[in-house]
Amino acid sequence: MRGSIVYHVHGHYGFYQQARFSILSLVDLLKKEGRDDIRILVYADRPEEFAHYPFTQTIFMDSRQVLAWSGPFRYVHRVKLEVLNHAIGAFGLPLLYVDGDTRWLRLPDEPMDV
Repeated sequence: MRGSIVYHVHGHYGFYQQARFSILSLVDLLKKEGRDDIRILVYADRPEEFAHYPFTQTIFMDSRQVLAWSGPFRYVHRVKLEVLNHAIGAFGLPLLYVDGDTRWLRLPDEPMDV
């Protein structure tokens, strides 16, 4: 395995639509290049939305998990850091965290080189 691309999606349906487009643009590139060395990890409160996508592994985040990871001041962007901590512990390095509004034009080989 070359590495993992990490997304986290929760809440509003529009975030799911963005992530869906991003993930499918990445899957398209992987298929076109005949690659299977990049795993796509999706941390989501509705993981079934992505469970059938190729190369994709979903990790369920229930509302209690999101709340806990947002910290005592409920800082929503802190969840990203906790997702990264979890992904590193569970799946190792290298990994690349991307926002759901990313459109893939090429595979991220250079950032995955360690």
